[in-house]
Amino acid sequence: MSGHRIYRNLVWWALVMLVKIGGDRAQDLFKYTGLALALSAALTGCASKGSKSIDGCSASASSLCETTAGLQAQAISEGLINPLDIANNASHTSAATNGADALVIPAYGPSKTTQPSKARKHLMSLSDVTQHTLRNSPEIGIYGAKTEDAYHGVRVARSAYRPNVDLRVAAGYENAGNNNTISRGAFRREGGVKVKQRLIDFGSTGQNLKRAKNLYDSSQLRLLDKADGVILEIAEAYLKVMEQSRYIANGRQNVRAHQKFYELVKASEGEGNGTQADVERAFSRLENARTQVIDFETERQKAIGRFRRISGIEPGKLKMPPSFNKQARLTRADIDRLLENSPRLHSIQADSRSLEAQIKAQTSSFLPSLNLEGEANAKENVSGRNAATHDYRGMVVMRWNLFSGGKKYAVKDQIAARLKENKHRYRKAYNELEEDMIEAIRTMKTTRKKSKTINDQVRASEKVAKLYTQQFTVGKKRLLEVLDAQKDLFAVRRDRIANQFERLRANYRALRLKGKLVETITGKELMEHISK
Repeated sequence: MSGHRIYRNLVWWALVMLVKIGGDRAQDLFKYTGLALALSAALTGCASKGSKSIDGCSASASSLCETTAGLQAQAISEGLINPLDIANNASHTSAATNGADALVIPAYGPSKTTQPSKARKHLMSLSDVTQHTLRNSPEIGIYGAKTEDAYHGVRVARSAYRPNVDLRVAAGYENAGNNNTISRGAFRREGGVKVKQRLIDFGSTGQNLKRAKNLYDSSQLRLLDKADGVILEIAEAYLKVMEQSRYIANGRQNVRAHQKFYELVKASEGEGNGTQADVERAFSRLENARTQVIDFETERQKAIGRFRRISGIEPGKLKMPPSFNKQARLTRADIDRLLENSPRLHSIQADSRSLEAQIKAQTSSFLPSLNLEGEANAKENVSGRNAATHDYRGMVVMRWNLFSGGKKYAVKDQIAARLKENKHRYRKAYNELEEDMIEAIRTMKTTRKKSKTINDQVRASEKVAKLYTQQFTVGKKRLLEVLDAQKDLFAVRRDRIANQFERLRANYRALRLKGKLVETITGKELMEHISK
């Protein structure tokens, strides 16, 4: 048996076994099957050429990589494998196979004997994507690092309450002299310890600590707001991919209807009951329907690109997320309460408190500061050969900068200008959030009202298209009427899809504005994910 046939039979055996086993056991089996196939391909690739050429083995392994990658991509698109499982196990697989060109976890292709219940286990859910994004999003990581930075800033500000100790030790050779004597090669030694403890600074240290704490509070709130915003982005990208998939399905259904009608018109023309112009017009509408499908597929690729950019993974076969109509319910009476609890607004308020504390700290710098300072020094052979000397002192020291060229007042005015800017930012953010809430309420009401009307339009258009086609066959309807009926049916179906997903997006925006998006999707509060 040739090497090619051995490899093909092994692949077929692996696919059959995976279909029979299914689930997580199938994925575990495929890990080992993939390694066995790699070894088999390498051996059969060399054997089929009748030599021990290293290039022959490399070509076989490369071919196997391409085959398994293609099977994996196909399995993801069919929903047989969850891309999150592959993403989570990629590091372990890479370590196990030991090499930059090592095989990833192989995937199995679709089979006619695969049970739908098994395939559904591998659907990618919005909850899975949300948790993956919270763990791996670089945008959330940036804000997490900023929060950590602010935390250490609090430690820096608090350190001003504690003593400051400096140690200085020096040794070396010295030449020294004057007009009368010269000392050469003296071994000079000196050392000293200086301790400084702040006693009174008229509140400057306390205000700096308060400023740092408010910055830390602001950073935490910004982290929560940013994480919630990123999850809204991935939820919208998730819905966009699904929406475009529905558009493609609707477009292909439209193409099939036009294809059947084109064949009907062509057959009718062949029997002498139509004209060539009718055939060309039907063909033109068919090509237009195909073009629309291509446009939908292009938009879907754009949506996939956005999904991949935000989540870092490829979307597999997506599971329809819940609508959360009850949880997303929002009324105008809720707006004031939600604005009072908004993390974004609270973070801006914390920034304002930080700036106010900074202004007070700057004002305190106009006054003197009192410190307790202690110092001990020892010297030997300093400025010539002499005996060791020692001095110790402890003093209360007052320092007061009387004139700085107007710098202190300029800094204070600069901080006051930043505070004024921050207050305007708060008003702007308040107005934007209020308008977002009003828009979400309006959209939810509009889509809910349109839902029943559009469904009625779809049912009516389906009946019209069916009746017009039947009446055309007996000569009671013109070609253009039938084509327009099919066009209307396609349009109302597209409107139904658009309205459905617009309502879902409005619900998710409302949950984001309520601060409940992550909690509603994953069942855990956002802070539980962030603190991990």
